[in-house]
Amino acid sequence: MIKMINYAILAFALFAASIFASFQPINWVGFIISVAIMGVCIFIDKKIAKNILESSSTNNLNLSAFLSEIVLLKEKANYYHKNIEKAKISEIENEISELFPDVENYRLSLTNEVNINNYSKIISVFAKAERKINRAVSATIDGYETESKKYFGEANEILSVCVDLIKKVQENGRR
Repeated sequence: MIKMINYAILAFALFAASIFASFQPINWVGFIISVAIMGVCIFIDKKIAKNILESSSTNNLNLSAFLSEIVLLKEKANYYHKNIEKAKISEIENEISELFPDVENYRLSLTNEVNINNYSKIISVFAKAERKINRAVSATIDGYETESKKYFGEANEILSVCVDLIKKVQENGRR
């Protein structure tokens, strides 16, 4: 809630600064006050982000934890790729939905750990796998076992690439 109020004040201050800057002659007092308010809002936002990162709830949201969740998802995709005929639709839906990592929870801690560039590389590869898994589950529900098997296989391959990318980032650090 505080973050939303902070963003609203920041937007209002930006609007006010642009209005003050459009006056002829420029209303320097109003402009400077608006810019100062924006600076304070940005500072508060950074403090909130730092508190979130330092809280105990994000301590376990690191690259190793994300990797372990990806590996479990990869194993399950591989299992369904090989055994789709034996699987039940409800089993697939429940297991897959439980195994998907909550990327939003990882976002802040991972960008802090590995930098935004590496994070975006990892997440874009993961997003491709997620789409394939969603297609596989949808095909399973619709009764298309061949398509389901194909998409689970493709997801398994993409998740392998994701695992390799995460390991490479772990080795190289923030570079």
